[in-house]
Amino acid sequence: MIALDEFMYKVAEELGQTVKQLDGGVLMIDYPIVTDKGENRRQYVYAQQEVRNGKEVYLFTSRCGRYTPQTDLYKLMKANLHSIYAGLTITSDRLRTGQEIEIVAAFASTIAASADFDELRYLIHEVAVLADDVERKYFGGEDRL
Repeated sequence: MIALDEFMYKVAEELGQTVKQLDGGVLMIDYPIVTDKGENRRQYVYAQQEVRNGKEVYLFTSRCGRYTPQTDLYKLMKANLHSIYAGLTITSDRLRTGQEIEIVAAFASTIAASADFDELRYLIHEVAVLADDVERKYFGGEDRL
């Protein structure tokens, strides 16, 4: 098992990035991505440790865009098909103004006790890539929250 903060700082060092500590024990990294078209992009990925179903888990999330009744859920479910760890969900979030909204987010989790560096490295990458892909294709390309 690797501690979540140890993992995040090690990945940040590999990527030449920094980790930002947010409220509630949440860690954030500005994850660099090179798209399949060679485009350089970045995606914020948030990591936290929590208890789910009685198990300590590491949870990674990244925003894709704001959910509205016009959001095409069929296309989002199709986009969800190719991931091993990551999936999409609709969840609550807050704008910088404090207004609560619903967003589409990429997420993945794993049991902390069995987590190793290589698994977590793949997991965080997959969350970042899925979120960026969905953001570009269905929400205008940048975090517009």
